[in-house]
Amino acid sequence: MPGAAAVVRDSSPEPEEAPGRFSFPRSRRLVHSQQFQNVYRNRKAKRAHGRIVSCVWVPNGQPTARLGLAVSKRALRRSSARNTFKRLVREHFRLHPLSGMDLIVSCRRDVRPPLDRRAIRLELADLWGRIGS
Repeated sequence: MPGAAAVVRDSSPEPEEAPGRFSFPRSRRLVHSQQFQNVYRNRKAKRAHGRIVSCVWVPNGQPTARLGLAVSKRALRRSSARNTFKRLVREHFRLHPLSGMDLIVSCRRDVRPPLDRRAIRLELADLWGRIGS
């Protein structure tokens, strides 16, 4: 067909294989609804809450931790605020690794933008200390 665009296949490595200190591979994420339900419905799930952030976690029997993010439109109305929150949590998860758990982090509903990034980082550090012990 003249004028038809050729399909170009991306030969870059899969996200799990991509090198780099700041990668966030699929193997370190909770991606499917069933994985989230396994954490929320587990009787052994533990919870920690801060003023801004809520966490639910359960042991996963693996050497690495997996992160799930649940940030509703009800909690943070603006998409830019939701994306900022998720970016800060992912960054903290990569730089301060945990082990052997499935962790879901969410934003509390009573938080009002603009988000105080420093306060979120401090609260995440506090929650990571409680989770890790």
